[in-house]
Amino acid sequence: IEPVDSFLEELATKSHDV
Repeated sequence: IEPVDSFLEELATKSHDV
């Protein structure tokens, strides 16, 4: 499990939030 998953998930959440 790499931290990339968390980064992508956070990025997707921000993009969706906007």
